[in-house]
Amino acid sequence: MITTYLFRRQLGSPRLKFGSKSSRGLRPELTDDVTAKRCLVDRQFEWLRPTVENELSPLSSSAITWIQIDQSEHRYLLEGNADSSISLYDLEKVNQQKEHINPLVVLCNEVQYRKSIVTRSSREEKGLFKLTHGAQTRSVSRVQWWPLDNGIFTSSSHDGSLNIWDTNELSVVCDHTSPSSGLMYGHETNPSGTGLIALATEKAGIVLFDMRSGSSFHKIVSRNSTGDRNCPIMDVHWSPGNERHLLSCSHEDGLKLYDIRKGKVIVNYIKPPHQNKDSAKDKLAQRKKGKKQWEDRIGTNNCEPVSSLFTSDGGASVICLCSDSRLFQFDTPTGKLRDVAVLPAPTVPSHFAYKLSTSRIFPSSSVFIPNGSSSLFKYNIRTSSVEKLVNAHFKGVLCSEVDDSSMRLFSGSAKGAQLITWKSVQKESLILNENEDLSDWDT
Repeated sequence: MITTYLFRRQLGSPRLKFGSKSSRGLRPELTDDVTAKRCLVDRQFEWLRPTVENELSPLSSSAITWIQIDQSEHRYLLEGNADSSISLYDLEKVNQQKEHINPLVVLCNEVQYRKSIVTRSSREEKGLFKLTHGAQTRSVSRVQWWPLDNGIFTSSSHDGSLNIWDTNELSVVCDHTSPSSGLMYGHETNPSGTGLIALATEKAGIVLFDMRSGSSFHKIVSRNSTGDRNCPIMDVHWSPGNERHLLSCSHEDGLKLYDIRKGKVIVNYIKPPHQNKDSAKDKLAQRKKGKKQWEDRIGTNNCEPVSSLFTSDGGASVICLCSDSRLFQFDTPTGKLRDVAVLPAPTVPSHFAYKLSTSRIFPSSSVFIPNGSSSLFKYNIRTSSVEKLVNAHFKGVLCSEVDDSSMRLFSGSAKGAQLITWKSVQKESLILNENEDLSDWDT
């Protein structure tokens, strides 16, 4: 059980009350000049290039599975690794130093701690590793900051555990483990601050965990085509428009929107593969109705398994990445198919969900998409265009994250444990100001 003192952040400025007008914590309201703002932000993203200055240097040699920047100060970056370690970076050092920047601390278990003592020759690097009781023993699938406060962060792992960390003490204050759930592919904290966490598991479907009581209280499962087991859930995401609605995607269960209070499906965006097979009679009937041939080709029927999902445009649309490199964009409340795009490179099968990213504060049409290849792609939700960024990784880009305070982009890969910093070659003009109201932002 978590005590209330953890909800009083000690790092940085006092904790902001949820719902207050803060330029750092909330998305700006849509105004008449939202199109101009969107164009200005997308213009910055068009000139992103990898930079060797201010480069973050991971101490772990394994794959970087997930990265996230806290939304209260935009200062600290969390990094989850495949060797079960978690790294914490201070982005203020990135602005002050031009040399390679090591993490503030690397949280690891006993095995990784002993390995660091043997393999690290520098005494300074050895001192950055911290042996943590209760740390995860297998690959960290996801790390996430508490939505309203950077005094707490959470991590899930393939060992089937969820850990809740105290940032100030750098220790695990609560953990949840269910041996019957199998692998834990990820989790998502409810942005309303109620302490509700959705877990994506291999055998138990979607598990709802109450952060304040320290126990799970509800499960949402769906059976596979043969009915002998539950479908594994690859990714979950809370709908920004309604705290009761939860998005989930699975290789065997497609893409769905659930109402957690009723435990029922509200919108079925992509049906499971065994329900998507159209017979020749059905296809002939569709052509007789006058539908175009390209609608049959790009539709959601006969699509490959869904591996990752993401909400954009303030939650108005949901984007999912399929294993056949197709991107589907749906209208969130109605489930209407808006657009289909194809990535130039094939999507690499992975046990981790790919982390798509965009600006959370400024209105933007650009979504950055990794798919396991050596390239990072930029997808425009307005024009449906897909652009390949400059090659900066050797292989296997798994995650990306946008820093709204400086309009930089971070991307992590599997091979070589690269954490690349992308910076606009134009003069940065989108620096946040705490005293400025973004709704009256002068372009």
